Amino acid sequence: MKNLLTIDLEDYYQTSGMSDLAPIARWSEFEKRIEPNVECVLEVLGDVKATFFVLGWEAQRHPQLIRKIFERGHEIATHGEYHRLITSLSRDEFTSDLKSAIEFLEDTTGDKVLGHRAPSFSITDETPWAFEVMTELGLKYDSSVFPVKRKRGGIEGVQRTPYDINCTTGKITEYPLAVMDFVGRKLPVAGGGFFRIYPYWLTKRAITDLNDKSIPAVVYLHPWELDPQQPKLKSFFDRSGFNQYVGLNSTKKKLKQLLMDFEFTTIKDHLNTKYEKV
Repeated sequence: MKNLLTIDLEDYYQTSGMSDLAPIARWSEFEKRIEPNVECVLEVLGDVKATFFVLGWEAQRHPQLIRKIFERGHEIATHGEYHRLITSLSRDEFTSDLKSAIEFLEDTTGDKVLGHRAPSFSITDETPWAFEVMTELGLKYDSSVFPVKRKRGGIEGVQRTPYDINCTTGKITEYPLAVMDFVGRKLPVAGGGFFRIYPYWLTKRAITDLNDKSIPAVVYLHPWELDPQQPKLKSFFDRSGFNQYVGLNSTKKKLKQLLMDFEFTTIKDHLNTKYEKV
């Protein structure tokens, strides 16, 4: 089974955990490490294709990098414009943010943007209107939902396999993030801090179990997670600092092993295959 490898293209200071020290108005003040970190990701990926959810702010400053990713055969999707939680936005604000991000990416690559990922996976059961906005703007899929409650998002009880959401404005396919069964609970796995904290054998077992159930695992990483030398804005003993810095030294090695143990494709290609079979 082919799993789905996704990269959230943002820099180390743009994470939600750093937003108190690095608000959007101050982003221009921080050391920029996105280009070498993306180059590192591309090198590790080799011939493996991934979906890059690109932050609009970064795309506007590095259009040549976005074109390079696209020309390597990877999918370009949107991560919004400014990494603002959907739960903090009105419907009109979200529409404006998403429309701007999509238009710039399409102008940059000449290709239609089909997918979206919410900053910090901030889709909840209180934001059903977000899916309506996505369909209004022509998106075909979203990959923002964790099937468990989390600090900034998650919808308890949704299925773990990709599923369609029917809105008054159209249909969109949701690709939920991977979770594993553990002592009667569902825990996030195969992405971000979970990928860095868990021993690799546990990640491998979780993905294997999902595949045995015919569920493609949606794996996600950020370029800064392959950069243990990134500036440390917070203490390792601060919760947000710990979440960002733990396991950075092992990410690259784990990712290389993951690419050896499993097959991956882009969400776009998986979606196209899905409809070819219908």
